[in-house]
Amino acid sequence: MSPSAPEGLLKLVSDVAEGDLPQPDEQPLPDLSLDLEEHKLEFQLACLEQELKELKETHGLRLSYTGRIFWLVVTWLACVVACVILSGFRYRAFQLSDSVLIAFITSTTVNVVGLFVLVAKWLFPDRKELPDGKELHSRAETLGSGKKL
Repeated sequence: MSPSAPEGLLKLVSDVAEGDLPQPDEQPLPDLSLDLEEHKLEFQLACLEQELKELKETHGLRLSYTGRIFWLVVTWLACVVACVILSGFRYRAFQLSDSVLIAFITSTTVNVVGLFVLVAKWLFPDRKELPDGKELHSRAETLGSGKKL
């Protein structure tokens, strides 16, 4: 072993240890010249901004998945219709027995309708589940007062 190996090892350990130091907090320190009510208002505003950001992100997700779910349902139903037509006309000896065809149509229809209902409830939740301005304001006040929700 060379005499420089421990020095290299020490340098490596110190470099790794420097990377493990905690990073300074990104949030600025509160302004101590403000009174308590102004701090509460700042906190409530921050809560409302966070809530708005979350709602915008959810809306973006809903927009991106709406088309995908629609085309999945259309394709699924087109396959069912194609199988029924092929079986009905016995195209190229394609034939499903009546019990298999009934089970296929029923299970597929139930799955597609269930998927569509699930997505529709996610896209358009009940009004009581949607946060309105009053609810957000009361939640921000509750958080600002230090009470648990």
